[in-house]
Amino acid sequence: AFDSFFVFVPVEVPSAEGSHRHSTLFTTFTPGASVVIGILAHVAKSAIETEEMLPAVAQGAIGIERRIDDTRAAQMLEAIHDKETGQRLVAERAFLEALDGSCETPIAGLSELDGTNMRLRGQVLRPDGSESIGDDVSGSIEDGAEMGRAMAAKLLAEAGEGFFEWRS
Repeated sequence: AFDSFFVFVPVEVPSAEGSHRHSTLFTTFTPGASVVIGILAHVAKSAIETEEMLPAVAQGAIGIERRIDDTRAAQMLEAIHDKETGQRLVAERAFLEALDGSCETPIAGLSELDGTNMRLRGQVLRPDGSESIGDDVSGSIEDGAEMGRAMAAKLLAEAGEGFFEWRS
């Protein structure tokens, strides 16, 4: 399996993309661009800043599952666990779960920490990229999961029935 990434290209040049969610984000922020589903064969020309386009929920994090009663594995994993990443993912995954999203749904989210505070940004998009709705909230790190669920509820209410074609 290959992971996909974006490149900035002129509108008249098609972009190759490996994910429906990425394709939706790309066409939303690059009006008039065409998207070819596939794997990019060239190097990205520039990074896309998160102020321009949010990443997928938990993008770049590595999740490892273990048996709940496997204390040896728990000890090994504790040595590589990144506490701040874990705190961020609590909020992002609560947002995604409340939206009933997956890696294929056009949902983006990013949490960032600053001391004991967290900023959570989230976005939902129509699968065809024709509309997006987003929100940006801040609060205590300990409230991350509730921030994610509340943001999801707000965006669902704002989107209204029929916004998410993948749910039908």
